[in-house]
Amino acid sequence: MAISKKKRFEVMRRDGFSCRYCGARAPETNLVIDHVIPVALGGSDDPQNLVSACNDCNSGKAATPLDAPVVEEIKETDLRWADAFRRAAELRNGAEAPRRDYVQRFDLKWNSWAAGHQPVHRDEDWRRSLETWHDLGVPIDEIERLVDVALGNSRVSTAGAWRYFCGCVWRYVEEVRELAVALLAKEEADGA
Repeated sequence: MAISKKKRFEVMRRDGFSCRYCGARAPETNLVIDHVIPVALGGSDDPQNLVSACNDCNSGKAATPLDAPVVEEIKETDLRWADAFRRAAELRNGAEAPRRDYVQRFDLKWNSWAAGHQPVHRDEDWRRSLETWHDLGVPIDEIERLVDVALGNSRVSTAGAWRYFCGCVWRYVEEVRELAVALLAKEEADGA
């Protein structure tokens, strides 16, 4: 997801044009925008999930000690988020399969849709995509259903089927992310 120039400026202005991790300030250092909760774990481009960071801190957070308060807070937030996302996916669709079986079940399902006698094209890094979805907690039953949705859509060409399928999966991930946000909000409200 691309972050607009306006939003980048607003985040940097909010953070005082300095790195939130080590305090380095512009113009002495180059600043970038960092996702506190990575997009792969369900983090969004909302300003609350974005901070100004120098290049050194953004590429590994090496300039900040591991026991610094901000780092511990971020680590705890990431762990809570990952747990909430996993629980939301389990609530919605049940338990997940082991990674190897997950990829294998997808492969069998995808190859069952042959164009003529040729398998439908998918990107070279398709396994990595499946492993990412597995690690996010997207159930294999949902993956198989979305294969049928994508490859069964007569308006989608076989050349565009993989891309369409990926869009369907990421739409599902966004729906689960929204459910996880609601779960966290309810837990925080109940704890207050």
